[in-house]
Amino acid sequence: MVFVYLYKKIQMAITLALQQNTYTDDCTQGTINDITADYGTGGNPDRVDLDIFIFIEKINLETGNGNILPNSYSIGSDTSFTFPLGEDGWYKFKAIAAERWDIATSYTINQVISRSETLYICTTDNTGEDPVSTTGFWEEPSDAQIILITENPATYSTNAVVLDKIVICYSQVCFEDMVINQSINGCMCDPKNNSFIDKMEVELNAARIADAQSKFMQGEKSVRAMNDICQNFECDEC
Repeated sequence: MVFVYLYKKIQMAITLALQQNTYTDDCTQGTINDITADYGTGGNPDRVDLDIFIFIEKINLETGNGNILPNSYSIGSDTSFTFPLGEDGWYKFKAIAAERWDIATSYTINQVISRSETLYICTTDNTGEDPVSTTGFWEEPSDAQIILITENPATYSTNAVVLDKIVICYSQVCFEDMVINQSINGCMCDPKNNSFIDKMEVELNAARIADAQSKFMQGEKSVRAMNDICQNFECDEC
């Protein structure tokens, strides 16, 4: 989806894009990348001419949502962002690309800009009113406004994107550990048919599909469920 916004009075069209990339081996940290292809093309500003703000939300349908702070990054140049990964589940990664405040630019209500590494929304039409030193013209967006900006970027004369992602890092590690443990304990079936592994994969894939469809996995419940499968699993052919 392409959104059109103003950058120093020049018409721009950038398709902002995020991609969830990797996890550390111990599943304590994940990485998302800015893979936007059209920085610096067709008259668009380069990455270094925009400030990117990253917001991460962990969706918990039973206990309420929670915000997660990404690890420290440069809003003016970085294209890779790391974040602490506390548990499996449904995450929303949000990015807002904002132009930097310019003293000679005329701003209108709801326009989003960046100033001194902070995001601001224009509350009153103005020219030359510094968000840092003046009052009544700008405000920092609330969590609710961040959601509105990322879901309706054109309304705020900016560009934004939301990446929905089901994270199953802990489940994957748990599954791998189970296979290794079963092999060590001598419960690995005939390698010619791999009955044990096949059955475990069926169980895990079924859980993944259910979680992806519902966009919900209650964190460590996923890991406990995999452990339960391991403990209760009987390899009929061993």
